[in-house]
Amino acid sequence: MRPQLKRDPLDGATLPSPLRRFVSAHKTWWRKPLVYHKRRVLPAELAVLALDLRRGERGVWMNSRGTSRGLVSLVPRGRAYTTRLEAIPEFVASILKDIYRTLKVKSGCPDLVIWHSRRKRLRFVEVKGPGDRIRDAQRRFIRIAGHHRIATKVAVWTFRDRAV
Repeated sequence: MRPQLKRDPLDGATLPSPLRRFVSAHKTWWRKPLVYHKRRVLPAELAVLALDLRRGERGVWMNSRGTSRGLVSLVPRGRAYTTRLEAIPEFVASILKDIYRTLKVKSGCPDLVIWHSRRKRLRFVEVKGPGDRIRDAQRRFIRIAGHHRIATKVAVWTFRDRAV
C-alpha cells in the first residue's frame, strides 16, 4: 500500500502515513475495538505492530505505564482473552525511564515501542483509530523522544467495513 499524506495530529503539518484498514471483529477487549488481521482477532495496535516491524526488529504495545515489559499478543481463552507479555531490553527501558524523568510524568509513551537489539536502535509508533487524537502528554513525550533522536510516527487506522 502506498503511503498517503495525512494531517499530522501532532502539530498540523503533513507527513507520509499509511492509512491501515482493518475488518472489525465486532468485539472489544478492555474497551479497545478488536480487528481481524491474518485470521487472528487483535487490538488494532497489535495489528499495526505486526505490519510495521522490519527485519531484525522486535516490538511491544505499551498498554500500561511500565517500562520493563509490554504486550505482544492476545490469546483466546474461551470467551475471554489472556495477554502475552514480553520483556523490554535494558537499553530500551533505560531510554524510556530517561524520557519519563525528563518529563516528570509517567504517561505519554506512544503505543508501540519497536527496537533492533543488535543495532541498539529504537523507534516509536502512536496508533490512532476512529475518533482518536494526540493528547498533550503524548505530544510532550514525542518531542523529548525527538531530542533523543528517536524516530516517532503516527499510524492512523480505520475499519474497512465502516464498523464502530
